[in-house]
Amino acid sequence: MPSVEDVLSKLTIGAFDPLAYDDGTFVDVLHSNGVTAYLSAIGAFNTDTVFVVNDAYGRVHRFKNLKEHVRISGAPEYFFRNAPSFMSVLNTEAVVRDARYETEAALEHYLYHENTAPFIAYRLIQRFTTSNPNPNYVKAVAMAFRKGRYDDFGTGKYGDMEATMAAVLLEPEARSVVLNADPFIGGVKEPLLRVMALMRSMELKRPDYQSIVRLFDVDKK
Repeated sequence: MPSVEDVLSKLTIGAFDPLAYDDGTFVDVLHSNGVTAYLSAIGAFNTDTVFVVNDAYGRVHRFKNLKEHVRISGAPEYFFRNAPSFMSVLNTEAVVRDARYETEAALEHYLYHENTAPFIAYRLIQRFTTSNPNPNYVKAVAMAFRKGRYDDFGTGKYGDMEATMAAVLLEPEARSVVLNADPFIGGVKEPLLRVMALMRSMELKRPDYQSIVRLFDVDKK
C-alpha cells in the first residue's frame, strides 16, 4: 500500500466515490497508512483501483490508479504528464458546467496552495501592524490561517479569518512595547499614499484647464 504522500504526489486523475458504483464493482477494500484502496479483484491492484485519502486540511481525495503522459511524435523517449482538465480541447464540446468546474478547481488549488497562507499573513501584518515582520510572526499568522484556530479564536476550519486576524493583532510582536523603539518596526506608508496625504492636507486644487494631477519623478529622491 502506498502512503498518503505518495497518493497525493503521484496520482492526479480524479475518481468517483466508490460507494456510488454498482454492488460487485469493487470486491476488496484495503486500509493501511491512512489510505483506503478499493480493488476490483481480490488483492490485485490495477487501473480500476480507486485510492481514497484525506490531506492535511481534512479534504477527501479520490484518485484513479492511472497516469497519463503525452509523448512527442518521432521522439517517444520525451514525454510529460498530461494535466487533468474538465474542459475539452474541442470548442464544440465546451459547456458552461465544465467551465464552472474548471474555475472552481483552479480557485481551490490557489486557496490551498502552500504559499497562500504565508502570502496572506504577510500582507495582513503589513496593513495592520508592521511593514517588516519577523519570520516567526508571519509563521504564527500563517498557521492560524491554516488551522483556523488561534487560542480561543476561530472555528478550526482552514482559512478562518477570525483566527488569522487574532494572530495578527495578538502575537507578542504586535503588542511588544519594547519593539516600539526599534526603527525597523512599524508601518511604512506607500510613497503614493504619502503624496496623496500631503495633497489632501494642503487642500490641493486642480486647475480648470488640467484634467488630472500629474506627478513627475515620484520614483526619484
